[in-house]
Amino acid sequence: MARSRPWLRLDANYMSNPIVRLAGCAAVYPWVLAVLKQTGNEAEDMDLDPRICGMDLGLPVEVVEAQIKSMQKHGLLIRGEDGFWRDPAWNEHQIDPRMAGVTRSQPRQSANR
Repeated sequence: MARSRPWLRLDANYMSNPIVRLAGCAAVYPWVLAVLKQTGNEAEDMDLDPRICGMDLGLPVEVVEAQIKSMQKHGLLIRGEDGFWRDPAWNEHQIDPRMAGVTRSQPRQSANR
């Protein structure tokens, strides 16, 4: 039996988001959101490794590093006190479609392990 894939809500107009535009991170933004989805909005440094993102997207590592750092600088990606990277607006645009009280059948998994 195949494992169900998590869905990711991505606004088709994300590139016109003023913060995404100012951060200049439109190339890696969807990839970062996908990683955050896989990790339950609790990504470790290894999960957001620019080398892996570069391989996945066919971008130079330097470009990926710059865009991820810019996401951090502009508040699109923040590190919590527990050391996990999170999207601070996650609950605004990643609404869980399951009925209230339904729990996850799979525990949190790393995106890159």
